[in-house]
Parts: sequence; C-alpha cells; structure tokens
Amino acid sequence: MYNKNINMSHFDITSDIFQLYYPVSTYNGRSPFQLLLASEFANKKNEIFDRKRHLYYTFSYVVGGSGKLTIAGQDFYPRPHSMFILHKNMAHLGVTNPEDPWHKIYFDVDGWLVEELLRAYSLDDSYFFKDIYLEPYFRKMLGLAKNHANDVHEKAVIIFHKILIKLQNQSSYLNTYSTNVKKTITYIKEYLEKDISMQDISGNVGLSPEHLTRIFKKEVGTTPYLYYLKKRIHLAQVLLKNTNMSVKEIASRLGYKDEFYFSNCFKKYTGVSPLNYRKNSENNSF
Repeated sequence: MYNKNINMSHFDITSDIFQLYYPVSTYNGRSPFQLLLASEFANKKNEIFDRKRHLYYTFSYVVGGSGKLTIAGQDFYPRPHSMFILHKNMAHLGVTNPEDPWHKIYFDVDGWLVEELLRAYSLDDSYFFKDIYLEPYFRKMLGLAKNHANDVHEKAVIIFHKILIKLQNQSSYLNTYSTNVKKTITYIKEYLEKDISMQDISGNVGLSPEHLTRIFKKEVGTTPYLYYLKKRIHLAQVLLKNTNMSVKEIASRLGYKDEFYFSNCFKKYTGVSPLNYRKNSENNSF
C-alpha cells in the first residue's frame, strides 16, 4: 500500500514541466475495483510510453496538446477534449508532439468489476473518443486520489461508472453505421470461428475489398479485416479465461491452422502469450 501522505506536485521552471501525482494503492488481487493513482501533467515534450503488456487500465483525458497513439494496430491522434483507454494486458505506443505536448489528466484502475463494466457498456474493445467533455469527472477523480479518504474506492467507482455512461452514450451516437458496414459487422460476428479472407468479407456485401475498406475505415476507424482479427482475439481471451480448453483446442475452434500460429497472432495483438494471459487472469480472480 502506498503511503497516503505522499502527494507529489512538481513544477520545473527551466523546462515548464508541470505534474501532479497522487498514488493511492497497489492492486490486492481481490477487490472488484481499486483506484491505483491519478495524475495530471503538461509540457513533457519528450513523452513516450511504449508497453508490450499493460498491467492495469488507464483512462486518459486530453486537456491540451497533441500526439499519436497506436493500439492494436490502429493509429489515433488525441487532441483537446478527447479521451483514450489503455486496456489491461494490451500493447500500446504513445508519442506526444514535442511542438505541442500533451496536457493530460489520467487515472489507473484495476479489478474484475472494471472489465465487467467495460463489457456491459460494450466498451471492451473501444480505445479512443473524440469531442467529448469529461474534464470535471477526471478532476473529481484527481481530487479523490489527492485527499485519499477511507472510502476513496467506493467514491471512485461511482465517478468511473458515470464516465462509462458518457462514453457509451457517445459510442451509441457515433456508431450509426451505413447498411454495408452493418452487414459487414454482422457477417464478421457470424464467422468469427472460421478462417475467412478479406475477399470473403467484401463479397458478402458485393463490394470490392478496396471500396469496402475505405468506407469501413471511415465509419469504424479500422479496416474490416483488422476488425475481424481483433474480434477473434477477444473471443480467444474469453475462452482462455472462462473455459478449460487447451490452447490447441482454442486454436482449432477458431480455425487457425495450428496452435503456434494462433499463439503468435494472439501475442501480436495482446503483448502476451495465450498461456500467460490465462495465468494472469487466474492470478487476478478470486
């Protein structure tokens, strides 16, 4: 457990770097929800975060600045009034624009309730939200971490829940897809356990692969085939966590040619092997 009296703030006059950092606790592996820390910083001109496997969930709100974020093969460009989620056990890379460095407020959380709430609000494979005003909620979370009351986690989960509702409402508003994109998503979900090609996907809606890729990426933010691959990996995660199926059995069920190819694909998108993912899931459960 962190010392609750350690509340750190820093302002470097020579570099103009500003940072508030309030550690709260380390995850105990049992609680459904824990706020681990909250922080605010600005003007880190050389900020780079490159993780092959994130150990918890990070929610970041961009107050100012710009930069590039890569998650699961997708590129995003967080700017003011945007928010991004760094999911647990996933790889990501973030680089601030040194000419216009990020000013961010973020908090780290962990616990099985985090995962369940993300899934309940259909946000378990969502990473980036733009044009959304959430600064008051993030500042409340920052205040909770700073004051570190005995009921900090109980109050934090209420704020967290409100943030998810806002994100889900925006997601529902934005995801008014065209007919061809809706048909593509439905087709992909029906064939997740099959080894299908981009030609199969585009043929289902009667468009060329290039044409479908253009309209799908414009509306969804990723290509149809990458969307298909991500959904397959997510299904594999569910099977690893909730069944006793072997890696070989899961690979066969999902239509991979062998367990080694499946393991390489899984690690590429999650940053961890299937066996280690299962082991980590078991360690973080009751």
